[in-house]
Amino acid sequence: MSSLLYATVAQTKYLEKATSEKGVMLPSFLEQIKKDRAALEDPEASWDLADLIASGKTFPYNWFGETRYHIPDNSFLTGFKAIQHLRSSYYFLGGFYQAAWKDTAKAKEYLYLAAYCQEKLCRWPIEDQYQVTQCLVDLNNTDHFLMGVIADADEQLLSDLGGLLMIPERNPPKRKRGIALGTGTIMLTFGEDKKARKCAEQVVALEEKAKRPTSPWAFYAKGMLALLDEDEVTLNLALVSMVEKWRKGDGPEVPTLLFPYVAGLAKLAAKRGIPVTVDVLECPKELIRPEKADYSHLELPRPKFGFPWERKAAGEGGVQ
Repeated sequence: MSSLLYATVAQTKYLEKATSEKGVMLPSFLEQIKKDRAALEDPEASWDLADLIASGKTFPYNWFGETRYHIPDNSFLTGFKAIQHLRSSYYFLGGFYQAAWKDTAKAKEYLYLAAYCQEKLCRWPIEDQYQVTQCLVDLNNTDHFLMGVIADADEQLLSDLGGLLMIPERNPPKRKRGIALGTGTIMLTFGEDKKARKCAEQVVALEEKAKRPTSPWAFYAKGMLALLDEDEVTLNLALVSMVEKWRKGDGPEVPTLLFPYVAGLAKLAAKRGIPVTVDVLECPKELIRPEKADYSHLELPRPKFGFPWERKAAGEGGVQ
């Protein structure tokens, strides 16, 4: 079915360099994870924005010789930043372990951790007046939801994360395609097929109206419809087309090692018993095989003194 090479020249060269004796990519990510986990030991890692403002801390910067001050938002919070960095590191390592060594178990652990971190980011209260961190907790992060799908995460995590990503006030109506694509994905995951179909049809219509009928997102939506129709041929063609389009615009220096939208849609198809013939670096057959998973052994990152919503629910308000 697929005429795609398993990996591009850029991907192969990147992996050869990254896994060589001089490769620094993996050690640097592992070191960053250590730093971010260490940051969670700080009492300030349990703060929300109200705590930060109450502390009186200021964040000056130089503006052409004049000292000005940043208006604080969640990106200035120790805990929020650490979880955000961990999310990114886990995402990369999930793709890296699978692509470099075909260590599927380890890859899925990292993808689970990325989805877990995304769920925690979504719970942080957004109190900044400009909501500048909103883009980190809206449906633009559906790829992290799909990492949980790929990792065979438990339904509770997926349900919680999906619900948090779909909070209406975080998803302005003008972002029609992103809302439809993300909502449709979450609906498809939980068997809400009528709602998923409506969303997928909306994405196709929007892309055609915008004269982008062959964008990766148009193919993704067509793949969703093929999945709902149990159309194996069209589904696999859509997956191939997504990879082809993505590879054309991929960066040669740090190429994509895992494409969650392709692998996630393929995983959802496999869960329904639809044969998936696509097997490429960005969507390897090992990751899309449905399995039972148990991640109870993982040491999940969390602030030493609790997440801010946990602390305040326990009546521990105020700055520590």
